[in-house]
Amino acid sequence: MHGERPEEYDVATEFPIVPFRAGLGLGMFSGMFGLGISAWGSIEDVPLPIYIGAGTFLGSILNYTLAYMNLGVGFNLLEMGRINASVNGGLSLIGLFDLDTFEPVGYIFGAFGGAILTYDFNPRTGVYGSIGYSLYLGTGGPTGIAIQIGMYF
Repeated sequence: MHGERPEEYDVATEFPIVPFRAGLGLGMFSGMFGLGISAWGSIEDVPLPIYIGAGTFLGSILNYTLAYMNLGVGFNLLEMGRINASVNGGLSLIGLFDLDTFEPVGYIFGAFGGAILTYDFNPRTGVYGSIGYSLYLGTGGPTGIAIQIGMYF
């Protein structure tokens, strides 16, 4: 760093805050463990915060590997110091992939709703936990509760 040391801690100069947070987390859904990324936040031009989640689970549906993507909106419920709670909901998609040919075999569409609880270590990093419910239409497949814990940056 260059220049003088500030007299007191100033969040605006020490940690520039970006409007979105992205995290890497471990999850569980329908009895399968998985790895996923999540991103959430808002900008001035968008009235509601955006939520995006994507990942895969260690398991199979109809002998195919699955990858999921959630896209939705949310809003903050509670903000107390370093703790923030928000809810989100939107559309969900599961893609079924054949790993022998690396081609998609089919898709399962649905909806999701959930909540995220975050704790900030500083304005740019922290830990989060999320819980949600996904309902996939027209299938007796993996509808159920999803849990994810991770770290965002």
